[in-house]
Amino acid sequence: MGERKVLNRYFPPDFDPLLVPKRKYDPYKQVEVRMMIPFSLQCIKCGEYMYRGKKFNSRKEDVIGDDYLGIKKYRFYIKCCVCNNEIAFKTDPKNQDYVCESGAWSASFVFFASFALVAFFPSVAPSTLRPLVARPRARRRRRHGASRVAPPRRSAVCP
Repeated sequence: MGERKVLNRYFPPDFDPLLVPKRKYDPYKQVEVRMMIPFSLQCIKCGEYMYRGKKFNSRKEDVIGDDYLGIKKYRFYIKCCVCNNEIAFKTDPKNQDYVCESGAWSASFVFFASFALVAFFPSVAPSTLRPLVARPRARRRRRHGASRVAPPRRSAVCP
């Protein structure tokens, strides 16, 4: 058992590394990977929200013929946890991000689409877009923060 833990191995004097067969690399092969989704998304089929950081078993493949400055792009396939719809997204090294290709909407899409409406249609009042833009966490914090009442102060002297 100790012989497999050593840092160097014995090679006989007549060993020729050129005679060792090389493994064939298949660029079309998909690899099973356990990963967390890198952005929040919503399934197109059933409307289920899947938040960033949720773990999935996914299939990973190289995007053939598509690279950015020599950096490979990868495509990932996951399944919706409710309806089993297949969702595909790929890496985008140019923008250091991911691009959702099929099966789902990126949750940030709605956020940026509302800003695009304001940019292209200045006559649209930003207050009409508030439900699209407002962050639910900030709203919750404001609502609970306003209703919170400070506890009464206790005096140091006992009555």
